[in-house]
Amino acid sequence: MRKVRLTARPVRWLVVGALAGAATLLSGCAGTPGAAAVVNGDVISSEDVRVAVEQLGALYDEVNTVNVTTVLIQEPILTQVATEHGIGVSEKETVDLLNTRATQAGVDPLDEYAPSTLAVARYALTNSKMQDADDADDLSTEVATRITDADIDVNPRFGEYDPETLQLTAPSAPAWIFVPAASVAE
Repeated sequence: MRKVRLTARPVRWLVVGALAGAATLLSGCAGTPGAAAVVNGDVISSEDVRVAVEQLGALYDEVNTVNVTTVLIQEPILTQVATEHGIGVSEKETVDLLNTRATQAGVDPLDEYAPSTLAVARYALTNSKMQDADDADDLSTEVATRITDADIDVNPRFGEYDPETLQLTAPSAPAWIFVPAASVAE
């Protein structure tokens, strides 16, 4: 009987092939490379989320990928409902909010904010105006219904979408990744 010995070279190619396959499976959102989420066919890119987290993180505490992704998923729907009901937010108001917050945070305002950062600020302003409206409860219900009816696909690296709460939950390590318990110094 002939013994077959695996050398480092074939094993290396097996590992590379397995990693490439895993990367392909984990790389995107429903076949949309680089997407953090896709909402009704509109892509929210990983880069959009990253830039918004970076820019907003300098201005606000507790800015994170999950919160920003959630807002970027909901913002177009919230803005559409608000606009249909005569509630609008101008670009100037949005930039003014960010510049004011920068001053309060003791940092220099940016010359230009990313569209995703502006979308998060627009969401905050629009949501505030909607809550002050006479028909705030009806508007809130309409927004929730439209978000529930939306086709939302989230890249698991950015969290898991909960249609009951309309929020993302933080991503967890896949079951196949071993996370050792913290060692206690003696």
